Amino acid sequence: MMIDPEWSFEEAVKAISNRYRPGSLMSGSTRNRLVDAWGQVVGRTRALAEYDLALTSYGSLTAMSRELQASAKTLKEWRSHFAALPDDTSGDVLRRGSVLGGWTLQRSLGRGGNCEVWQALHPAKDTGAIKTPLLHRLGKEGIERFKSEIQALQMLSGVNGVLPLLDHHLPATPSKGDRPFLVVPVAVPLSEQLEDAGLREIVEAVAGIAEALAAMHARGISHRDVKPDNLYWLNASPCIGDLGLVSYPGKKAITAASRKLGPTFFIAPEMLNAPQDAKGPSADVYSLAKTLWVLATGMAFPVPGMLRGDDPVTTLGTYVEDPLASVLQPLLEHSTSNTPSSRPSAEDFARGLRSVLTSSPVTSAVTII
Repeated sequence: MMIDPEWSFEEAVKAISNRYRPGSLMSGSTRNRLVDAWGQVVGRTRALAEYDLALTSYGSLTAMSRELQASAKTLKEWRSHFAALPDDTSGDVLRRGSVLGGWTLQRSLGRGGNCEVWQALHPAKDTGAIKTPLLHRLGKEGIERFKSEIQALQMLSGVNGVLPLLDHHLPATPSKGDRPFLVVPVAVPLSEQLEDAGLREIVEAVAGIAEALAAMHARGISHRDVKPDNLYWLNASPCIGDLGLVSYPGKKAITAASRKLGPTFFIAPEMLNAPQDAKGPSADVYSLAKTLWVLATGMAFPVPGMLRGDDPVTTLGTYVEDPLASVLQPLLEHSTSNTPSSRPSAEDFARGLRSVLTSSPVTSAVTII
């Protein structure tokens, strides 16, 4: 029988047990050896973690014994076998079953250039999305950015539309045995939530994001990395996450003055060459307008430059057959002006989007404040 390394402990026992019948060719001892073999395949750390997760889930050894149709003695023997396996915690590799600060990793939610994110379970704090840097890429700048993200999330505690910080750990000297991490709720990517949505629903969601940005800006905090990948859906509402490029009062400069700063394809022009002199709030509005264009058109990336209404390549109505597109177009054009001071604030952008939702597509136009 082949052992599938993707099986959880519970799945492994059930899959193997389905092949086990009293009096059949596969004896109970054979089943037990196959479960032992599963532990060898997945490794000591994951096997122990998944065993303990299953036990926590069932609530007692008796309940787990009954559900998995294995005696309490056999269950204890499996755990002893897993505990006796060779240590497998060396190396900069996280895997299902790894434990960070009491959070047990369950499944990968994604990996970027500098961090990876996992769904994780904590016995006292339920489920969360845990984000931890890739140690081999961390460096001084990475450490500072991670500190800044945690600091900003703490400053934004209680702000509607921002993923809340559930837990965090920031060791003085990060190492394989003492990794930095932060935990937020598990949320659905906004682009996934809006995959089959109409323009009105998309505008409604982006208006909520704009209002969250306005609340951030009122506290002197700029996101500076607004793009679809960093927006989410949680508790029936849109929200912002991934504050790795955040700016706030008192934050020391991290990025070299000559380096561009912001999301490629969504970045405001002033952030390309002199991000240290650029105003974060107006850059956020520019990026959010581009994000709205992408969510509405279904394109992977926005077209370059200003979203002009007199150019078929950039105008929203070329791609979206909805009367609201023409009403929305002036706001998109205004918000992607090459002159930052000409753009609306996030508050006015949100107000403009709300105006679109209440206007008549045939006769009305959005008032730009």
